[in-house]
Amino acid sequence: MKVFIGYVSLSGNTEKMAININNRMKAVGCEVYMERLDTIEVDALKDFDLALLVYIHGILKMYRMKQTSFMKKLIKWTLLE
Repeated sequence: MKVFIGYVSLSGNTEKMAININNRMKAVGCEVYMERLDTIEVDALKDFDLALLVYIHGILKMYRMKQTSFMKKLIKWTLLE
C-alpha cells in the first residue's frame, strides 16, 4: 500500500507524531512518503492509496484514496495502539 503522510509542525511535536505513524506504517510493509504540507502539490496525492494529514495540535485527517479491508485494519492498528 502506498501511503502519504503530510504534516505541519511549528514546534516539532506534530512532526514527531508523523514520524511515529510513518514508522508504524513501514513496520507492516507500507510504502510511505512523508513531507511537510507546504512542499507538496495536491495533484500528487492521487497516486497514493491513503493520505494522512497531521497538523497543529496533532489533528489527524485520513483520506482513503482506495478502500480495502486491509487498509481498515492497518489504520486501526497504526493509530489506536
